[in-house]
Amino acid sequence: MNFPVVQFCNDETVEYVSGAWMVGRTQCYWPKRSGREVVRLRTSHARPEDDWELHSCRLLSVALNEKTARHRLQKAVKGFDDLTTEAEEDTEAPPPKRQCAPSSSQLVDITVDSNPNPTEIQLLTRAPSKGRGSSSGATFSMPAPPALPAAIANLSSGNIGASQSSHADFPLSTSSPNLAREASGQQREDRLLQGNQREDRLLQGNQREDRLLQGNQREDRLLQGNRCSYQRQLDERQQRSSSVGGQQAELQPPSLSSFERVVLRELAAIRQQVEENGRHIAAISSRRGVNLRLPVDLPCTTVPDANTLCDFLEIEGNMENLKRQLSTAGGRCTKDVARRILKKLMTASLMELYSFAGRKGKLAFKTTKLWETVLGACLLSTKCTDAEVENCVKDILKHAKDSK
Repeated sequence: MNFPVVQFCNDETVEYVSGAWMVGRTQCYWPKRSGREVVRLRTSHARPEDDWELHSCRLLSVALNEKTARHRLQKAVKGFDDLTTEAEEDTEAPPPKRQCAPSSSQLVDITVDSNPNPTEIQLLTRAPSKGRGSSSGATFSMPAPPALPAAIANLSSGNIGASQSSHADFPLSTSSPNLAREASGQQREDRLLQGNQREDRLLQGNQREDRLLQGNQREDRLLQGNRCSYQRQLDERQQRSSSVGGQQAELQPPSLSSFERVVLRELAAIRQQVEENGRHIAAISSRRGVNLRLPVDLPCTTVPDANTLCDFLEIEGNMENLKRQLSTAGGRCTKDVARRILKKLMTASLMELYSFAGRKGKLAFKTTKLWETVLGACLLSTKCTDAEVENCVKDILKHAKDSK
């Protein structure tokens, strides 16, 4: 999960957020928590909750880890436009390790006598001493090398004829061609065995298909037999009706096969599902109520329009019908349902003039008929309590300015 660096449009502040908080590229959620809680939620990529605020923002950069995001945030605060021109601190390669050169005490000189058949090697070891140029030497005796074969000795001495005549000393091995032929024969046998196994699998597949085909043919014969028996019963019925003088005999239904019984069961299940869907559609349509002719166009844009709508809702039956119409707004949670219903009744600019209790010089929303309508529609739409709807409406009216 990445860490986008964004700039909030309402106060022009810059901050990095979790990638799970982004809604597209122009909006993001921000938790209403303390500083340490926000850092914990951002680092763990927590999912947005219902009480988080949705803000408009501008995407500046996207970092793969939190350290890079903090680095780019510092550059954005200082006013840099391009946040990715320099290499990030966490991607720099470590400095190469130093390698130690061998000391002079570890150097060894080996001198070999110019004798073509050396038997002694003098080994001088440079050891640290008090004076310059002093060195200690040691002589080791080594055994003489073994004698070379005659063919190689003749080649070294230039006697080519002798080397050719002594080729019998090195007999050539004749087992290598035999081994190659045996290996190739074994590979050929393996390929033949694999081909036989493949043919066996194909034969098993063909046998399986033949058994399935025989089963289908058996079912076809059963169906044909049922149709023949049914036709025979029809013929017998016609003969009896003609011989008796017009009297009709009741025809017994033919016996059904297993396939026909399965089809009938599936049709019965489909019919039951259709009836249940019809009942659900009827219940939903009954909640819509009748089409009201409202005195103003929704959503209301001014306070006089809202007062006119409140006077209309005081008439008996109008509020109940409007509740049923608004209850079909839908939503993910209680706050989402209340927000959708309020947007159908009032614009965001009109919501700014109201507060739930009427404080700070604003109009009181809880004393109007609109509050009773919103409460009833929410209770019809979702399972909630009056206190939950009240808290949601308070929060929506408080942040009505940010929802434009």
